[in-house]
Amino acid sequence: MTLSPAVERAVDLCYEAILLPQTWTGALDHLASALGGNGCNFLAHDRADRVVAFMHSTQMGRWQELWAQNSDWATDLCSPRGAPRVRAGARSLLQSDLFAEDEVRLSRFHREIAGPADCLHWASASFLVDGDAWCMPVFRPLPFTRADTGQFAEVSLHLQRIIRMSRAAVGARDESELMALDRFGRAAMLVDRGGRVSRINRAAEALMSEDFRLRGGRLFAADRQSQDRIDALLHCIRATAPGAFLTAPIALVSRDGLPWLAIDTLPLGRRYEENFTGERVILAISDLTEAKAGTEATLRSIFGLTPAEARLAAALSRGKSLGQAAHDFGVGSVTMRSHLKSIFAKTGTGRQAELVAVLARI
Repeated sequence: MTLSPAVERAVDLCYEAILLPQTWTGALDHLASALGGNGCNFLAHDRADRVVAFMHSTQMGRWQELWAQNSDWATDLCSPRGAPRVRAGARSLLQSDLFAEDEVRLSRFHREIAGPADCLHWASASFLVDGDAWCMPVFRPLPFTRADTGQFAEVSLHLQRIIRMSRAAVGARDESELMALDRFGRAAMLVDRGGRVSRINRAAEALMSEDFRLRGGRLFAADRQSQDRIDALLHCIRATAPGAFLTAPIALVSRDGLPWLAIDTLPLGRRYEENFTGERVILAISDLTEAKAGTEATLRSIFGLTPAEARLAAALSRGKSLGQAAHDFGVGSVTMRSHLKSIFAKTGTGRQAELVAVLARI
């Protein structure tokens, strides 16, 4: 089936958005309208059924608002039923393929979110890219028919090609960023939202050792507490919603007989094309030989301590007791113990002597 002139023009805008990612939302607006809908979502699920890419047209603002207001009970009803069909090769889907009429009429989701947002019915283009199940449901108040799905199936072929081209473009850009960091002697690696390392530059390779290396494509630290800190950083990456700005804790890695390492996420703004290619994060790795031991700013940066906690930690690293620090700061012992408990939690230590040993290495 050939595309209608309106749909063809809208698809052309999607191709242009590969190089002009700031135009994606407008392109989706045109595509949803050309396919006879009020608006559309565009998203992908990985093999574990996690959302790894997401964007919506501007007309879906009311849907997103209602979803947020009902987040205590709202769940994705479509993906558990639709993703297996996409993986089986379905290039288009109707709501009636997944839900009986009574389900739509009686479900709380349709009554309180989809209906009020004028999104009670949908038809979707669907396809697979690198194992991820993609779909673009287009919504409107009235049902779509089987006759409508021909255009959706044809659009799915173009969208599949667009995503592959976008991923190639983003991959080339990521490679360029890693090499640029390498030229400045900055160790860095690229990880996906699942925590798997996909690229690593030469400066990062030079920091690999028995205590810190890649194992099965994932970061591995021989020290248990260091591994826990790496896992906490990767969990934060996984838990951050696609398109949201990422803030993750610095992971401190101890190495036997070698300077410790600090792993941090580079402060990159979220880019529109990442919503369609599966967001990836550049991790920067710093050798702590150049850190100034015990400085409060360093301790706040590495461990996420508050100013009061960093001041206490710096005092302890200089050999002061908890009582001496409380006297010097004019703070009660109960407050000092509360700060110390928080410092233990943030540094992965459990005793004061262990904490001082960790601080001494920095």
